[in-house]
Amino acid sequence: MSAMDWPEVPSVSSSTTLVRQILMVAVLVYTLLLFLALFSGFFYIRLVLASLSFSFFLFFVCFSSNLKLFHVIYVLFIFLMGLVALDRSGGSSLIAGFFLTGGLAMAVVIRDFNLGGVAYKFPLLIYLMYLYFCWLVLGFGPSEFNHLFSGYSRNIVGAVVLALLGGYLWICYEKDVRPSILLVILSALITIPLYGRSNIVALMLVVVFVLFFCWKYKVSLFYFCASVMAVIVLGPVVADYFSSETNFSSGIESPRYEMLLGYLSELDLFSLLLGGDERLVLAIQEYGGNPHNAFIRFHSNFGFMLFVSLVAILAVFIRLLSSGSGFLLVLLCVMLFRGFFDVIFFGNLIDYALVGPLAFFFRPEYKSLIFAKT
Repeated sequence: MSAMDWPEVPSVSSSTTLVRQILMVAVLVYTLLLFLALFSGFFYIRLVLASLSFSFFLFFVCFSSNLKLFHVIYVLFIFLMGLVALDRSGGSSLIAGFFLTGGLAMAVVIRDFNLGGVAYKFPLLIYLMYLYFCWLVLGFGPSEFNHLFSGYSRNIVGAVVLALLGGYLWICYEKDVRPSILLVILSALITIPLYGRSNIVALMLVVVFVLFFCWKYKVSLFYFCASVMAVIVLGPVVADYFSSETNFSSGIESPRYEMLLGYLSELDLFSLLLGGDERLVLAIQEYGGNPHNAFIRFHSNFGFMLFVSLVAILAVFIRLLSSGSGFLLVLLCVMLFRGFFDVIFFGNLIDYALVGPLAFFFRPEYKSLIFAKT
């Protein structure tokens, strides 16, 4: 089979082809460099990752028959607006452009060449084992986890769990197999020592919708009844723990709302189109220049392309609804919810794991998936 044929069918390459082997090595290298970048905070590793991510986009451009004129125009404007924001972003807008465009292409390539285990499942397993070792053996708590990734925070530690789990669930859907409920629950439980509210809510939502979509009535009813009993018996203890040992002790108020309002207040017609300057928002600068909102960062880097992207996401919503893909629709909603509270995608290291549901637009051919038959 020639390389030009691979987008035409869901499974386009066997495990023995040279192309798939090269792509597998590239995904493994990306995964290793990803964690090296997160643990070290070394800027130049991010540059290498951005280049590697963009190489997947170039591969997609060269060999995909699904490439449309709209995709080319979108990418060109992303980089054009990234260049406009180059000075105020300190150069990061161009790197974000590489991750944003490369991340989606990387997700499509991972799906079409059956690399989900290498890209998502096994890294998630290893990562969870490490985090549980830190929690249960080394006694890590919020303070220790806050310094686990140099230059990041415990929120990003949990965001990586969500990203890899999201990628794994998306691939399970694409392959029409049930995900491991144990893996999902373990991913949700590790958010407790990680302390962050948005991670806890997002992962708990994932547990609920995986049970609903993947096990439907029998098993879901059992888990629901067991959960109700657990809440009745352990409710006061659990509520006390969450209110004292997690960030829910701070209530639902967050400086993020002040950052968002501050950013919006600085916008005029000119900056609405070309992107706002985060440096003008005092609340953002007080927290190290991090707006803790992927949509603010997207607009700051790419201006009006945020609105174009939101229209594209709305189109994905409509397509998922019309095709009955409720599982992907809910998964996408959880990812967008999480992105509202941290700069975790739309131009970041883990885009390739978070934007999977958006790759529905790049399905080689529609197939009716029977996901969770019982």
